[in-house]
Amino acid sequence: MKKFHEPSSKKNRGNGCSRNGLAKSETLLFLKTFLKNPSHVGALAPSSRSLADAMTDFPWLFEARTVVELGCGTGAITEAILQKIPPAANYLGIELDGRCIEHLRVRFPNRAFYHGSAAEMCKYLAEQGAGAPDVIISGLPWAVLPQEVQDAIISQVVQCLAPDGMFLTFAYVHARVLPRAQRLKRQLDHCFGEVKTSRTIWKNFPPAFYYLCNEPKVDNDWQE
Repeated sequence: MKKFHEPSSKKNRGNGCSRNGLAKSETLLFLKTFLKNPSHVGALAPSSRSLADAMTDFPWLFEARTVVELGCGTGAITEAILQKIPPAANYLGIELDGRCIEHLRVRFPNRAFYHGSAAEMCKYLAEQGAGAPDVIISGLPWAVLPQEVQDAIISQVVQCLAPDGMFLTFAYVHARVLPRAQRLKRQLDHCFGEVKTSRTIWKNFPPAFYYLCNEPKVDNDWQE
């Protein structure tokens, strides 16, 4: 079983992913996506590098064999993941917005991105011939997702994740008091044997934190 660790002190491992001056264009794309469908995005700006590094700076990520990212957006966290996982690791990204998918496939041409719902994660893993993920990292806007969608995605996470795998998902500090955000925390506590809450990442807009979960309970019978 993997244990919770302090962030790793290892240097980033390059996978050929460079910013190349993309920050401004990505912010514009992210804003356009938000204005088109705010329920799919839930924020006005991409995740910061500070948040991306905080969510990916763990020793077990450097040894992961299969990693899934839910809600890739324009690739802020994707870049950090791909810089740290082994070059031979299997990566699968899932994103609902079509324009973001096109952007991701151009920016990371050697990685697999699926245009669809995170609620179909197990199907996409089977199509790719991948094993159970060692790590699942989510950038989904839980506070604005309908209850039934939230339930379906968490169910997939628990079903797909390796028994000793890790699930990380971030949330915004200001949205923590919202009913759906509070419900998510109760759901995580019910569906995982251990859930930890990170410190606040103030260098993010808006400020954010993340949940770090392990010991998935496949037979959890979650209802509320």
